[in-house]
Amino acid sequence: MIKFLRNLLAVLVGLFIFFGLGTLILVGIGAASGGDEVTIKENSVLKLKLNKQIIETAAESPLSGIDIPLPLGGDAGKIGLLQIIQNIEKAKNDDNIKGIYLHLSQAGGGFATVQAIREKLIDFKSSGKFIVAYGEILSEKAYYLASVADKKYLFPT
Repeated sequence: MIKFLRNLLAVLVGLFIFFGLGTLILVGIGAASGGDEVTIKENSVLKLKLNKQIIETAAESPLSGIDIPLPLGGDAGKIGLLQIIQNIEKAKNDDNIKGIYLHLSQAGGGFATVQAIREKLIDFKSSGKFIVAYGEILSEKAYYLASVADKKYLFPT
């Protein structure tokens, strides 16, 4: 019986140390990746690469920028509509950003989502800044987004 209790205690202490260190490591990664303030240089251009599925809002996590499939249908490989609209608004109000470069191929959202982005881009243009669009292959929705741009470039073939 003593041997059993000793083994049980050893397993519990091991689990406690494992989960404690794991939590500390994850909190450290989250704190290291989220605290930096971004400085924008003069004459910058905001690049919007809309080649992923667009969902209403994407969760921020330490793995957000990594294109790996997550188990149980995670949000990797998806862009949040709310984040897109907020970044366009920030670019409109930032004097260091002179325009937007749209890198388009497949606009991975519904027509209402694409229309919301397009309306925000039209609002962005009202500030006197430019929009340039480029795409290798444009879907119908991507072309609808590109129609707001001052200049449109397509892959020659």
